[in-house]
Amino acid sequence: MEAGTKDVKPFPLGNTLRDLALLRGSEVDVGALAPQATPTTSINASHATNDSRFGAAVEESYDFVREARMALKIQNRGGVVSQGERVEEVRNKLEELLTGLDTK
Repeated sequence: MEAGTKDVKPFPLGNTLRDLALLRGSEVDVGALAPQATPTTSINASHATNDSRFGAAVEESYDFVREARMALKIQNRGGVVSQGERVEEVRNKLEELLTGLDTK
């Protein structure tokens, strides 16, 4: 683990405020996104089928967001760059070794 990971807050205020500003600016009705409470007696088979399709789509959306956030975290902490540099170092060493073997 990195030394500064204890200082990271789970929901940084700046990011939260930015997200809220984006929601407000997009004029999305967040209340409309929440599932509406419906009596179980009024749900028929077609509604149940639609709900399962929507549930699957929502689950896929959550998976996508989770993966995107992980990719952004890796990019923001420089993990991709550092891993790329390590790969290049190993590649260069192997090429030098191969060149040394070819000359003998």
